[in-house]
Amino acid sequence: MGNVKLSKTKVLKALSFCILLLLNTTVFAHGAYHTMAEASEGSSVPTLYVSPSNIKVSKGESFRVNISLANSPPISGWQAFIHFDSSILDLKEAAAIGAVFAGTYILESLVIIYGFSWMRLESPRDLGYITVIARKDGNTSIGLNNVDTFLYDCDGFEITPVRLDGFVNVDTPHGLSVTLHVPPHLGAWEDALLYATVSNTGYNDEASVEFLLFVDGTIANYSLIPLLNHGSNFTASYKWTPESVAIHNITAFAVPVFGENFTDDNSVQVWVNMPCVINVSPSLSKAGVGFSFVVNITIDIAARLSGWQVKLCFDATVLNITKAWVPQDSVFPNNTDFVSEPVMGEGYVLMGAAVFSEDKTFIGAGTLFSIEFKVLREGSSALSFDTGCTMFLNETGNNISYFRGDGFFDSDPLGDVNRDGKVDLKDVYMLGRAYGSSLGHPRWNVACDINGDLKIDLKDYFIVCRNYGK
Repeated sequence: MGNVKLSKTKVLKALSFCILLLLNTTVFAHGAYHTMAEASEGSSVPTLYVSPSNIKVSKGESFRVNISLANSPPISGWQAFIHFDSSILDLKEAAAIGAVFAGTYILESLVIIYGFSWMRLESPRDLGYITVIARKDGNTSIGLNNVDTFLYDCDGFEITPVRLDGFVNVDTPHGLSVTLHVPPHLGAWEDALLYATVSNTGYNDEASVEFLLFVDGTIANYSLIPLLNHGSNFTASYKWTPESVAIHNITAFAVPVFGENFTDDNSVQVWVNMPCVINVSPSLSKAGVGFSFVVNITIDIAARLSGWQVKLCFDATVLNITKAWVPQDSVFPNNTDFVSEPVMGEGYVLMGAAVFSEDKTFIGAGTLFSIEFKVLREGSSALSFDTGCTMFLNETGNNISYFRGDGFFDSDPLGDVNRDGKVDLKDVYMLGRAYGSSLGHPRWNVACDINGDLKIDLKDYFIVCRNYGK
């Protein structure tokens, strides 16, 4: 036992402090390795151990182990650091048992279970448990053997127990695993070789293994493998020529063999990053001087889009941006992890957005962002993408190539009161009906206030007459 005595309040604070300390540092010391054989029956040494201590499972199986206490005087609190190989085991659940104040902290291959009780906790008993699933074959310990695993007795003294690790062997009798290689970028009518591989990851040889390759849901290649020895693999190749610019799905699938219980890795699919298409929509915009209009920046044939950045350029003497925004129905609706503020400079606007997890990536067609322009003077302007700053990323952070469809703006002729693209008798008639009115007058028509001086007079009439017939 240690020689430091703590009150129950200090025990609680100590337990909390340990957890807070872990949040800032994950470094802990390991003691010597122990096994259950070292804790002989009838021993009076307090022992904290993994139960069961030796486990053999197959890939895909889940199981529970308890953190158990034996040969101990009554305790009031504990903390257990549990570590294992996270490439072999995945944690599903962790919990303390029989504590008034309890909690867990999880960090990949490390789990902390801690608890405190005002009542005496007698041994033998289970203090907590973890449930894990075996992800691949291999061996790993489930370790308690470190100095940050300890107990407190009912008087607040720290007890240093013997800490006994458990051991897990994952060995699968029947198992197949599939991988697939597809070129990351393809264009229409561009030949590509697809390679699909099936491996026997079990310890038995497998006969009559069926292996299929699908392109857009249709079987493109079928292989019947007479014998696939354990530890060996088979690769099928297929020459594919995409015949359209579209989103294509490639899937490799191995039919589960008899006795195979874990089939998560029997298939793999890849979305082929064909060039996407970005557009200014509508492609042609028209508005009169002093009026505003909106364009959308859209994307089509997007495959596993995880991020975008677009720079659109225009003639700043003709147009001015009033605002730019990402709409609610954009390609990343309510899931966006990053959205930039619009960067609006002289003759350009730049925006970007991204998501950081594969389940949020976008496939298909949708809107990236919207822009509102105000017309400053008569004239026209290209609405063109800056290819040096415009980019699109897939779920692995690689660039997706793209085709672009630039837009164009052409102002309505000055004096086109009814916005039908020409100045004619209809415009003269409308201005005549509003002639002599000002803001607030019953005959006031803002479209007829061509020079924007809040009154409709000879100056407006002169502008219509000068542009008549345009």
